[in-house]
Amino acid sequence: MTVQEDIVNSLQTKTVTRIIGQPTNAAVDLLQEELAKIAATVKTPLIDQGNKYGHLAVIVPEDDYKEIIKNRRWSYQEPVHPGYYDATITANTTEVEAKAKEAEHKEKLRLYQVFLGVEQALREMIVEAVDKQHIAELDEEYVGYTGVTPLAMIEHLRKGCCKLTNKDREELDKELRAPWDQTDNIATYFRQVDLTEKKMKRWQMDVTESAKVVIAVGQMYASELFDEKEMMAWENKSDAQKT
Repeated sequence: MTVQEDIVNSLQTKTVTRIIGQPTNAAVDLLQEELAKIAATVKTPLIDQGNKYGHLAVIVPEDDYKEIIKNRRWSYQEPVHPGYYDATITANTTEVEAKAKEAEHKEKLRLYQVFLGVEQALREMIVEAVDKQHIAELDEEYVGYTGVTPLAMIEHLRKGCCKLTNKDREELDKELRAPWDQTDNIATYFRQVDLTEKKMKRWQMDVTESAKVVIAVGQMYASELFDEKEMMAWENKSDAQKT
C-alpha cells in the first residue's frame, strides 16, 4: 500500500455531516469547517506553518489562511512532485553523504504523496456528503474529480447550488446588529462583527465596511461606557484610521 493510500484510508475513518437535498450556505459552511479540522490534523512542512496547521490551506480560502498565519504576503503554492531521484548527483560524494541525499529525496516524495492523499480523501468526503447532481458538472470523463481541488468543489457548491433566501438575509442582518454583550471584552465584540461580515460576503450578501463600522460604533454609544470626549476623538479621525 502506498503512502497516499495510507493517508486516504486513515482520513476516511473521519466523518462529516451529510447534506440532504439542496445544499444551503450554512450546510456548506459546516462541511468546510469539518473538512478543515480533518486536513489540519495532517502536518506538513510543504505549506507555510503547515507543521502547526497541517494541510488547512488546501480547504480554506487563501485570504483566510493569510489571516490565520498573520502573513498578508503569503500566497498558496500547490506542492509539486520533487522529481525522480538522480543517483549521479552523489557520484563524487561519500557513501554517508549519498545515503543522506537519497533519504532526503525519499522524504520529499513521501511528503508529496501525503499531500496527494489529503486532497484525494477530502474530495471523496465531499462526493459522499452531497447528492451527485450538485457536483456532477465537476465529474470529468475518465478522471472523475481528480482534476479539481477540494476547495474548488466547496466553492462550486456555494456559488452554484446555494441560494440566499430572505430568511438568510434577515438572520445575517440580525447577527450583524446583535447588541454587544458587555460581559465580553469589546475586542471580542468587534471580532464577532468581523466574522459576521465574512460570512455575509461568503454567502454573497453585500455589506460595506462603513455600514459595519456604523453598527459597531452605535453599540459603543449605546453601552454608555464611553464618554462623549472619547467617542468624538474617534469620530474626528480620518476614514482610514477608523478601524
